[in-house]
Amino acid sequence: MSDDKSVQVTIGANGLVERVEIDPRTLRQGSEALAELTRDAMRHAQEDYFRRLAQTTAPEHAEKARAAKEQLQRRLDEIDARYSERMQELHALLDRLSRDR
Repeated sequence: MSDDKSVQVTIGANGLVERVEIDPRTLRQGSEALAELTRDAMRHAQEDYFRRLAQTTAPEHAEKARAAKEQLQRRLDEIDARYSERMQELHALLDRLSRDR
């Protein structure tokens, strides 16, 4: 979760994001703040996932686990970037709608 606990991200056993929960009050902070909080929550979830993965991986599989971790990290970074872009688009739309009132 983000440092202020307003955004929570759940990563499944496969290492991919399963769920993102956002406190509705957070939406009032604007797209940049929401993107930053979401990115922080995703990073914390990723770090936790990788820490747990490292604890359960036998030493003889360390190289394979490292390669899998790097591949997963790249994929999560791509998902994070796309999510941030979508959130910025959403907030731009909300800003336009509020101005049109």
